[in-house]
Amino acid sequence: MTIPANSQIITVTSDMFDMPFDAEHTFPFFEDENANGVYGYGHTDKAEFAAKVTEYDTYCNGEPVDGYTEADVSHTWAIAYCPAGGDEDEWRLTRADGPDAEGAFPMTTVSR
Repeated sequence: MTIPANSQIITVTSDMFDMPFDAEHTFPFFEDENANGVYGYGHTDKAEFAAKVTEYDTYCNGEPVDGYTEADVSHTWAIAYCPAGGDEDEWRLTRADGPDAEGAFPMTTVSR
């Protein structure tokens, strides 16, 4: 994939994916604004990632939820970029064609 014209590729780190839930819980991923996907930095162990997403959903729903499994988790590659005229705090993601794409980094995801 390519990034939009005049956008700037930025370097992201794992802590930029951390999502504080409350004073006691921080999750190593974030979900998109429509809750259609969960995204974590790096190629995390699939079973651990599935368990953490299940834990997150349980906290959000206030009751146990059907759990995710390794089969629900994907290892992909992504590129982070800042749209033209945007602030680096408002970065976005797009999928990369693989590890050799400019700015590509490993990402673990669950699609909902």
